[in-house]
Amino acid sequence: MKISLKNKKTDTSLFTVPEFNYGQMQRWAGEEQLKYSLEITIETFITKFSNQFSSFRKDEIIEDDCLDLEVLIAYKNAGRPTLKQLFSSNLSLLANLIIYHQYEILHAIIGTSLVGKLFYSINSIDKVEFTENKIYVEGICFKVDRQ
Repeated sequence: MKISLKNKKTDTSLFTVPEFNYGQMQRWAGEEQLKYSLEITIETFITKFSNQFSSFRKDEIIEDDCLDLEVLIAYKNAGRPTLKQLFSSNLSLLANLIIYHQYEILHAIIGTSLVGKLFYSINSIDKVEFTENKIYVEGICFKVDRQ
């Protein structure tokens, strides 16, 4: 996995995902929004997220309630495919589901451990792209310096 900050490769251990208040940009009022990008192999992504996705899929089938959310309606209309099926046949829907599950995905692949007083708090996934064997995501993070 590689993470870049402002298009410059940055040490992955400097990034974390908040346990609470994820995505609440108003909590960061006055702080500079920094653009990050993350690159992860599809194999690693599947390994780290497949159990959570399987649980989500099972719950969606049992509950059968899309909550009027476009992404869940599209997922239902596609027959609620598995994660591997989405990779092989519906990347557009998968990209939307990655954004829908961004909090869980980021926790699965990055976590919340902090190494030092300086770190970057990831608070969104705004864009998802695929290549033959990698996923690229972009979003907003904020610099935290507790010195």
